[in-house]
Amino acid sequence: MMEINTKEFKNLIFDFEKDCKYQGKKNIILDFYADWCQPCKVIAKTLAELEKDFPKVECYKINSEEEYSLNEFFKIRNLPTLVFIPIKGEPKIISGNFNKNKLESMIREQFNLQKAESVY
Repeated sequence: MMEINTKEFKNLIFDFEKDCKYQGKKNIILDFYADWCQPCKVIAKTLAELEKDFPKVECYKINSEEEYSLNEFFKIRNLPTLVFIPIKGEPKIISGNFNKNKLESMIREQFNLQKAESVY
């Protein structure tokens, strides 16, 4: 899972100051975190594991203490917060601490992936 900043977000996902339409070929999960947040560390590790099982999903970490414009755009108020950005459709923001089974279920649900689609 790669960490990105605001400039990289604008290049990889969408430029929220111009056009909020995602043009990518994979579903995206943004993991907003802070270094002091223990649940954030657990979720990051779990997402990195799950990313291997979901080839149609890419995960990116965003440091909420440094990327204020992204915090503001997505209205991040709590940590950990995940933003699910589907290939088509609107982003969905979910805050909280989730175990591996719940995260896997959320990925399938948010991106409408069936089990056969989620593995190689």
